[in-house]
Amino acid sequence: MNNESLFSMALGLQSPWKVEEIIFSNDNILEQNELHLQIGFESGAHFADESGGLCPMALA
Repeated sequence: MNNESLFSMALGLQSPWKVEEIIFSNDNILEQNELHLQIGFESGAHFADESGGLCPMALA
C-alpha cells in the first residue's frame, strides 16, 4: 500500500476522491512541521449538479 492510499483510507475518502500528493516539510531551526495533502478525483468522474443529474468533470 502506498502513502496516498494510506492517507485516503485514514481520511475516509471514497471513489472518485483520492489523495494525489503528499508533501511533508520539516524545519528543524523553527521547530515547525507541515503536512500538505492535495486531494483530487479520478479522471472521468461524474458529480451531481443542482438537479441531481450526473455531469462529467474535465481536468484543467
